[in-house]
Amino acid sequence: MTGAAERREAFAAAGLPVPVYPSKPVQRHDSNAWDVRIGILTHRVIGIVAPQAQHLPSAEHPALIRATVGSIVSDRSLGRLDRARTRITGLTTQYLREFLPPPSVEFLGTELMAGRGRVDLAWRHPTLGVWFDELKTWRHSQAGLDDPTWRQITRYLDAGTTTYADQFAGVRLLTLGNLRACVAISRQGLIEDLAHSPLAPSLLTVGGAA
Repeated sequence: MTGAAERREAFAAAGLPVPVYPSKPVQRHDSNAWDVRIGILTHRVIGIVAPQAQHLPSAEHPALIRATVGSIVSDRSLGRLDRARTRITGLTTQYLREFLPPPSVEFLGTELMAGRGRVDLAWRHPTLGVWFDELKTWRHSQAGLDDPTWRQITRYLDAGTTTYADQFAGVRLLTLGNLRACVAISRQGLIEDLAHSPLAPSLLTVGGAA
């Protein structure tokens, strides 16, 4: 059994979404390149606004996002800037609305070295410990944790465990634009639906733990 097949079986066993296509959708090269650039810019914007938004009322988040997107997304080679800004604004808004930890969760940084890669965001909860947020901005249904993504997550699990030992809680794989596919992977490699995992957003403030 291939690694990808094993990942799909793990998703199915956890009751997670399964592919809706018999194979991956084919994108044109220019469309794929645009998506990659949008993903890079979205990561950058979220890394800037997340620690600020933690300490602002939610009513002030839209203005913060607009200002940050306006200053970061300015390359006209993206084509229509309004289209790019709308896409990035939507993805950033979703992260703040659905996944932003409360103020008492410490922001450790963005683009932190983790083994041979860099994690998008790192957080420390006073009781749950440290976790990494890995952001994906895929526009299509994915076949679960494909091999490249699993290798990336494995590197982060190894780096997190090496750095934080028992204080490392795992990785949240956040598929912005496809909330049903979000999962948490514990440091032992257990894959769970994010909403029913120890790192579920709803649990970060339960019982005053945060």
